[in-house]
Amino acid sequence: MGRGTMAWWWSPPAWWSPPARHPLVFFAVLRGWNWLLRVLTSNGPFLDARAYFPGLVEALEAEAGGILREYESLRLVDGAFASFEEAFGIGHERWDRAQRGIARGDPSKAPWPVAIMRVYGRTRQRVAGLCPVTEALLSLHPEVVSALFSTLPPDKALTLHRGPFRGVLRLHLPILVPDGRTCPQLSRDQVPPAYLLCGGQTHTFERGRCVLFDDMFVHQAVNPTTAPRTVLFLDVLRPPAAFSPWVRRLGLAGPLAAANAAVAHFLGRSDAVAAVLLR
Repeated sequence: MGRGTMAWWWSPPAWWSPPARHPLVFFAVLRGWNWLLRVLTSNGPFLDARAYFPGLVEALEAEAGGILREYESLRLVDGAFASFEEAFGIGHERWDRAQRGIARGDPSKAPWPVAIMRVYGRTRQRVAGLCPVTEALLSLHPEVVSALFSTLPPDKALTLHRGPFRGVLRLHLPILVPDGRTCPQLSRDQVPPAYLLCGGQTHTFERGRCVLFDDMFVHQAVNPTTAPRTVLFLDVLRPPAAFSPWVRRLGLAGPLAAANAAVAHFLGRSDAVAAVLLR
């Protein structure tokens, strides 16, 4: 890194903490920063994962088998998984209602199981400690601020929704994807495979191949098959290259990316995130 260049995953000093931990502070900062980033960023719904995060993507895809084995062991641990709306409920009526709408808005009403490892830079040791390979990999990439295992049950579709924070891009590593062996009707009846719809574009999941997208576009995960689909679900801090061209030309992308990392750290110290980590 050249002299005078600020690491965009900068970790703020210990004194950097919210002046108040109330969820209202969390939402005020979140909405204000989202508004600013809306002006400063411009990208399509899907992005080139290897171009933006080459080291992270290479490591994830190389360790996909080990990550899958840890997921399969984790499934046997009582309490490791919870429904999405339970895992991300914080006791704020409007927020919690929105989470229920995402997870159970489809006709199946089936729960969406998740196992949270990290939220806004804070580790949930109860799960992370059971996944040493995955945790060791993520610890080498501080740009990853949130991580969880996400399983979409058979014949399940999330409702169309947007993500909460424009300061991150979402990266999925599919580790269980229905195929002709796990879901015979895929080949027999031409049932479409599990896919992701984002910003009007469709991406079909491939086992062991990362997909990067901007979850501030309206998006939806769909699994029309009879077998579950599981991904390692990551939120990765927006890098300088993901800011608008005019921001980069002015030399502002690096400082803004560092400020964005500080905001994520700020959000991670709120009671809203603490409530998630305690579950």
